[in-house]
Amino acid sequence: MKKIITLFLISLTIYSCGVTKTPVSIEPISRDVPAAGSSADLYVKANNWMVENFRDAKSVIQFSDKEAGIVTGKYLMYDGSYSSAYQIVDGAIFAIVKIQVKDGATRITISPDNYTAVGSSLAPDYEFTEAKARKVVLDLIDSFENYMNTEVDDF
Repeated sequence: MKKIITLFLISLTIYSCGVTKTPVSIEPISRDVPAAGSSADLYVKANNWMVENFRDAKSVIQFSDKEAGIVTGKYLMYDGSYSSAYQIVDGAIFAIVKIQVKDGATRITISPDNYTAVGSSLAPDYEFTEAKARKVVLDLIDSFENYMNTEVDDF
């Protein structure tokens, strides 16, 4: 009888600690943002927005060309990295952010990397689901739109 109860408890523990893995693939999301100003002014403003929003050391501006009006960077959407006594896991999820500017208009395109969402029944809030990823992308786009349509006081 003790063996049956022990086996039942062990199997219940293993089942409750079950890990789910869900592949996530999100198409690039773009938005055209009308903004007052010349191409040069909007380029500087877009570059400043990236500097202010890319706060993590893993988020970097990778390419910028003022004449072409393009700023491209790699943005850390979620840092699921961790280490234990046995392993180091890099669970970082990135997106490529591309901003194009021209006189009176801008376009932002965010392309999240494909990843696998890992979940656990013990900690369901820690899973970075597709819905959470889309929210991060849309919040970033909203932030860009607000920034580009805000007047900047020149010194």
